[in-house]
Amino acid sequence: MALTTSLAGRVRNTSLPKSHALLPLLEAVVNGIQAIDARFGDDVEPGRLSIKIRRSQQEALDFSHVGPGRAALKPIVGFSVEDNGVGFTPENMTSFETLDSDHKADMGCRGVGRLLWLRRRFLWQSREHG
Repeated sequence: MALTTSLAGRVRNTSLPKSHALLPLLEAVVNGIQAIDARFGDDVEPGRLSIKIRRSQQEALDFSHVGPGRAALKPIVGFSVEDNGVGFTPENMTSFETLDSDHKADMGCRGVGRLLWLRRRFLWQSREHG
């Protein structure tokens, strides 16, 4: 018997409570650190991990009284995480394409990081359009 899965259904059924909203970012950072370790071993000095905060470009008119202090920052709409680690080796790509992969289970990974990113994106789009 062959089992199939619905990615959209799996993402919909993946829990991401508001209290854990930054969990997808943590997953991406951990993946980046592991990729750097895999590429450079103990000599991690050349390893680079960059996290960029993306903010809304939309301007809003604020008619409230402006007092002293710092101007409010625009809302965060996402993050970009880049590293110079080992990258998508054939083994890593197979793991990425496998839901609930056990590829890095010995390091405590559950293979659901990509689902958390997709779930966060799904929730964000639902909030924008509904």
